[in-house]
Amino acid sequence: MMPVEFPAYSIIVIASILTGVILASLIMYRAGVRRNTIIYTALLTFVCIMVFGLSFSIITSAGHKTIGFTGAGGAIGLLTGSFISLLIHCDHETETICSWIITAPLMYGLSKTACHVVGCCHGICYSHTGYIIYTTEGVPRFPVQLTETVIFLLIFMVGLVLFIGVKKPFVAAIVVEILCIIAKFGTDYLRESHYESGQILSSNQISAIVCGVMAVTLTLISNRLIKKKKLVSDHK
Repeated sequence: MMPVEFPAYSIIVIASILTGVILASLIMYRAGVRRNTIIYTALLTFVCIMVFGLSFSIITSAGHKTIGFTGAGGAIGLLTGSFISLLIHCDHETETICSWIITAPLMYGLSKTACHVVGCCHGICYSHTGYIIYTTEGVPRFPVQLTETVIFLLIFMVGLVLFIGVKKPFVAAIVVEILCIIAKFGTDYLRESHYESGQILSSNQISAIVCGVMAVTLTLISNRLIKKKKLVSDHK
């Protein structure tokens, strides 16, 4: 495997986010959301994802020369953008915010292929079936990035089925968030960096719990706000 420069990483990450933005927009469109709402929400959420993802990276990499993109920051940005849109637009609010939540694991899963390509946040030493070796170190390792890609794509599929097939957008959002917390927390045990600090919980796991709780809380607040808006609308 040839060494890949940083631009490849950024291109894959941006392409993953854009793929999620397009799919979220299509889901919104299928749910009957107006085109203007879709366009404005997509632009706002994309900007928030990029700003929060890069900002979290800058904060957590203080003192380091390289700055990347953090999935936790991107997830908070996604929720922030969709929540702001909820406050602005009165147009299928539940479907709008939930469509973004269920596409979050898709974006994250696809973006982990960038980590696989450049060899960052590599897995534990592993010499059994499916191991990978980076030429920069020559050590067989567990393909944790590709494992995350598969797991989070499956989570996206579960959310999509609940959203479109079962027609339970809010349930789909909560289930997806809980599964993402469990997946992110669990797969960290397959990452080499988890054991470097010597702590019981790694910074990735703490971040997964904190950001996960924030996500679920914001989703519940959004659901209550939507119900209040509908109640007020019905009494007019």
